[in-house]
Amino acid sequence: MADNSSMLYCCCIDNHPPRFTSAFPVQATIAGATYLSDDRRTYYVGKNFTLDDSGDNISCLNPWFGDLTVLYWAWKNANHAQLGVCQYRRPWNEEDLASSEDDVLYVPPPAIFASVEQQYMDCHSVFNAPAFSRELASKNKIPLSYEMVDNAWKQQRFHGCNMARGPKHLFDKYCEIVFATMMPLWEEHQDLCKTLTGYQQRSIAFAAERLITAIVLNGDYFFGAGKLKESRIDFTG
Repeated sequence: MADNSSMLYCCCIDNHPPRFTSAFPVQATIAGATYLSDDRRTYYVGKNFTLDDSGDNISCLNPWFGDLTVLYWAWKNANHAQLGVCQYRRPWNEEDLASSEDDVLYVPPPAIFASVEQQYMDCHSVFNAPAFSRELASKNKIPLSYEMVDNAWKQQRFHGCNMARGPKHLFDKYCEIVFATMMPLWEEHQDLCKTLTGYQQRSIAFAAERLITAIVLNGDYFFGAGKLKESRIDFTG
């Protein structure tokens, strides 16, 4: 993946630059830049950071969408042949980057829970994403079928972090599906989202990780056989 037509956009928040170095091209990108003070904006522009409120963006939704605003920015504004997103303390594994196949979309490997739904409701029950997403699917308002959504919540695999990387045509398709799923959830339940505070405020981002898992579990359907694979991510404290 390391050539002039490759880029990983690293999702950062104010005062949290990337905590890793990489042999591969990485562009630090501030999430929720629309909320920066003028002084902080000037600082990051001087450091050559990308701001997620430039170009076509949803930066204003960052309090609820979290890292998804950087994913959206990369989808709408980046034109590299190979691209993706990572996070300031979650880089892609360097060995896996070096051995990447050119026509494969990569997502993080799963954590395993007793059930994704139970784990989610134990942590985020104030926003009932299992019920909300099943309802949207049953009304054909999202690209995931009811069976896909229901199975994703009931099974054990959880592909978290809202990260992906690969060729632009697959990255774009992935983002199209992600936001065609998450925007209806926001539109239907934004009033509830806006009442949430603290950790729970990132309600759409938390729901996205579980619904992206549904996309991953049905990767052959959406992308074709062998076009979606797992790639390790590392964690820097």
